[in-house]
Amino acid sequence: MKWVSGIGLALTIICTLGSCNNQPQKLRGLIIQDRTGRPVPLADIQKFKANIFVFFSPECPLSENYSLTYNTIFEEFQDDLTNFYLVFPGTFYTTLEIDSFCQRFEPAMTVLLDTGYALTHALGATITPEAFVVDGDGITRYSGKIDNWAFSLGKQRRKASEHYLKDAIHALLENKEVVNKKTKAVGCLIE
Repeated sequence: MKWVSGIGLALTIICTLGSCNNQPQKLRGLIIQDRTGRPVPLADIQKFKANIFVFFSPECPLSENYSLTYNTIFEEFQDDLTNFYLVFPGTFYTTLEIDSFCQRFEPAMTVLLDTGYALTHALGATITPEAFVVDGDGITRYSGKIDNWAFSLGKQRRKASEHYLKDAIHALLENKEVVNKKTKAVGCLIE
């Protein structure tokens, strides 16, 4: 009987330390449609050193403001080690609104429609724009702001001085620890 309670205690300790985190299995098991209706299996994230997911809303002013920034980051880091997604969560916006957004801002990366919020919930996204950097094992290494240009709703700096998303991608690609693992995203609530 002592060995049974010892096993239970060991499992509790292991799960408390995070080894029972099932986020990687959740992510790799998801299949999300892109905006053309093509299924995109997220099992493919294991092929990349850094997987970048940024949640946008077609009517959120900060999503519009960050479109060029995210495209620029994509262009800077696009290679065989990185994988970029632009995610529109939920069904609050029509396909026509999302298509219109994409025509205006021309995202260069794969656009996902997370109509059932599966990816949104798996990563814990609550704001648009909100960025996540996930390693090849499916573990989130960074979440939060793209940079510090917008520091509050309706309040921006002239120029960003901290580049959280770029720093996290650099760290992962250079096999370093991400210094700022989490920042508080500023923007529109995901509906």
